[in-house]
Amino acid sequence: AALYATADSFDIGLLRFSANGNLLWSETYDYQGQNDLPTALAEDNNGNLYVCAASQGNTTDLEYLTLKVSQDGTLLWNTHYDFASGRDVPVSLVVGNEITVTGASEDSAGQWDFYTVMYNNSDGSIIEQYRLDKPGIGFDEPAGIARDISGNFYLTGRASDNGTDYYIQTVKLDAQLNLLWDVAYTHSGQDGATGLGLDNQGNIYICGYLADPLGQELLLIKYDPNGNLLWEKIESAENGGPAA
Repeated sequence: AALYATADSFDIGLLRFSANGNLLWSETYDYQGQNDLPTALAEDNNGNLYVCAASQGNTTDLEYLTLKVSQDGTLLWNTHYDFASGRDVPVSLVVGNEITVTGASEDSAGQWDFYTVMYNNSDGSIIEQYRLDKPGIGFDEPAGIARDISGNFYLTGRASDNGTDYYIQTVKLDAQLNLLWDVAYTHSGQDGATGLGLDNQGNIYICGYLADPLGQELLLIKYDPNGNLLWEKIESAENGGPAA
């Protein structure tokens, strides 16, 4: 959670509860005395916690901040990423032998990219990184990341080439964050993804939304492991309201 620290800043707050709901500990983490806004949390098999946050630096705008915290709340390491002193906002992470974080990174004014970085689990040093740099302008933002049993990574979110019309962008990276494929799904011009999942055969399921004149529609897409569209299901929101 983001905890109010002073009139000008927020810190990262972590609370750990027992299975019965009893508070075991609470800790506050402040990176550089500015705003630290957590966006995702994960746990490994040893009970260590991993947090990614959008953190405001002393001399930079928002940057990726990732923390590793032990089972008892001790900070083991923190690491950050900044691209060209612009704005970088992490969205999601997956934990394994390495820690992989994805989010939106500002390349230049009005141009944001999917940016994914892999950290060493022992010390937080960068192992690999990948930026999906698409042409045009727009706020390209992943909504989630998943990893299959072979170590490949899948990202989905929304992207734009002109800053106005948005489509669903889905990406597959190998275990070293090399691009294997990327596909775009366009329907209404104001489309976006909200999450993804994988099955045991390597198929990818994307949930998202489509805009229509009366509101939004719910969307579910299935891709095969090579990025081929197998089917799409569209469901209108009740009473023309927004999709959940």
